[in-house]
Amino acid sequence: QDSVPAKIIAAATPKPVKSQPVVDKPKPAQKPVVAQAKTTQPATKPKPDVEQLPEHTFYYPLNGVELSATDISTLNAWIKTAKAQPEFRVQIVATADCRGSEEYNLQLSMRRALAIKKYMVQKGISGKRIIVIGLGEQEAAKVCAICETCSEEQHQQQRQAVVQFVD
Repeated sequence: QDSVPAKIIAAATPKPVKSQPVVDKPKPAQKPVVAQAKTTQPATKPKPDVEQLPEHTFYYPLNGVELSATDISTLNAWIKTAKAQPEFRVQIVATADCRGSEEYNLQLSMRRALAIKKYMVQKGISGKRIIVIGLGEQEAAKVCAICETCSEEQHQQQRQAVVQFVD
């Protein structure tokens, strides 16, 4: 220790610490917390059950493809619903009565379905959402089994196109 200078010894020796009373100092005033309105996404309505969405059946005269003015009005209302439900596809299934050849009736039913699709596309429904099916007279037997014995009313029931929503 004799060889160590006094300055170094003094610096290395800890100084006594004065004990100070513990005082609860007031904390600096904090800025008031202002509740900010959260920007939330609008509540999404639950996806409706496809079975609860409307479907409509359009009837045609013999060999007819065109829709009546009343049918156009109904289809316009249906199109509004389709625009409000973009998550669903639209299916058009058209049929013909049993009169005429099987090939002719198949083509006729397809022309009926395609005419509705064309109208819907013109009104703003994407053609990619629309499925068209022409069944010809395949469904006619469900209305009456023997074509020659069918009443005009039964034939009318066979000449139709059903427009519906599908997943």
